[in-house]
Amino acid sequence: MADPKAATLESEIVAFLSAGASYGAPGGAVQRVETHGSEIFLIGERAYKLKRPIAFSALDYRTLARREAACRAEVALNRRTAPELYLGLRAIRRRADGSLGFDGEGKLLDWVVEMWRFDQADLLDAQADIGLLGAGLMRDLADEIAGFHELAEPTPGFGGAAGLGRAIERNQADFATVGGILDLDSVHALQTKSAAALRDIGDLLDRRARTGKVRRCHGDLRLANICLVNGRPTLFDGIEFSEAISCIDVLYDLSFLLMDLGCRRLGRFANIVLNRYLDRSGDGDALAVLPLMLSVRAATRAFGLALGAKRRAGRPREAQALAVSAGQHLALAAKLLEKRAARLVALGGLGGSSKSAFAYGLGAELAPMPGARVLAADVAERRLLGLAPGARIPATSRTGELAAEVQAALMQEAAGAMRAGRSAVLDAPLMRDGDRAELQAFAASQAVPFFGLWLGALEELGEAERPGWHALERGGDLAARLAHARSLIDVAPPGAGR
Repeated sequence: MADPKAATLESEIVAFLSAGASYGAPGGAVQRVETHGSEIFLIGERAYKLKRPIAFSALDYRTLARREAACRAEVALNRRTAPELYLGLRAIRRRADGSLGFDGEGKLLDWVVEMWRFDQADLLDAQADIGLLGAGLMRDLADEIAGFHELAEPTPGFGGAAGLGRAIERNQADFATVGGILDLDSVHALQTKSAAALRDIGDLLDRRARTGKVRRCHGDLRLANICLVNGRPTLFDGIEFSEAISCIDVLYDLSFLLMDLGCRRLGRFANIVLNRYLDRSGDGDALAVLPLMLSVRAATRAFGLALGAKRRAGRPREAQALAVSAGQHLALAAKLLEKRAARLVALGGLGGSSKSAFAYGLGAELAPMPGARVLAADVAERRLLGLAPGARIPATSRTGELAAEVQAALMQEAAGAMRAGRSAVLDAPLMRDGDRAELQAFAASQAVPFFGLWLGALEELGEAERPGWHALERGGDLAARLAHARSLIDVAPPGAGR
């Protein structure tokens, strides 16, 4: 039974935080935003975040001590990625005259996190809604996440098969609290599929935990928790209330963002983020773990949306929209566990940046979500030469020996991706006859279909080489060229059967 005194105090604190006078701005407008675990009050250049005295399967804010610990942890953890946003803590106290005030003397009633208030239009989910996301921003975001993960504290006591298994169990426990919104048969079917998938990759998950891939991550890495600060993508609002949720495999952390982009029909951007991250981190040998991680993330989001629908029972339109979205995420969680056949696509010829954009566009359309592993020759060249991403490659370095090493590196990475059930797109000039023949032989050795796309006329290839290759124009509209490529290699249009 709810404590009437606690409820009265909570209402009093909310009223205090909702009044402009509390911040020294009598009559000032305060905007109130409610989330699953907090209430946020926006005024002027500041935001104040109050933990709600509630408990879920992985969160318990019911005592003042727990809320204080959570506030302190939130500031400390989020200052790793967003020191400009997290200003500190403010205490709410009862003054001698019975009124409420910030800090100073008086009985401690609660705590809030004080933040710098950014423009809501700078949130990446808001940018996505109006079509402002771009390939360059996605590469910057992937770089930001890869750098964050590289420096994050290893937490070997977490993660592995047991850690992901507990995440699956938490989802099931949470689903039980939103009965009537999600289809129970679908929930149970997903549980069965998830358990089978976990058995298949359990050893790999444990090996990753032993080798430092489990770290103190963000934990809730979706577009709504990323904003632009001085033009830089900035991660904020990471999980502070549960080490089990934040101390996770780095690919599981990334999976929430990939799933979010995919659900918004921004598969091309998800593909760019995945590939840029793998290029930076060198973590491409573990793609086999990605489908289950994406599925668990979709299931977690399904619960969050369903809970939102339940809490908006008095607003039927909003509740219905959230319930529909929750059901879609639950269906996606099951779909992500379906097995898909891999293929090898080679994109040869000269084409510059337009060729690269085409490679990522095509990669996004090769199921399963978020698409194929796109392996670019220039990325492999820089790695072999010890150069930073984007650094100029000296012309004198491009020798026949380096070209052979690049080809071998591309095939090795492609083999790993295809063993994990993910297609590979190789973006390389392939100007030498031997390179093209070697790739076709490699595909045969891997027992996967091979599709060669040549930017230019097939007459540029020897007559004996032309089987298996298809000509594509070097320039022109990207969407039209992708549609042509889909027809040549028998790829379903975006969204079909995915």
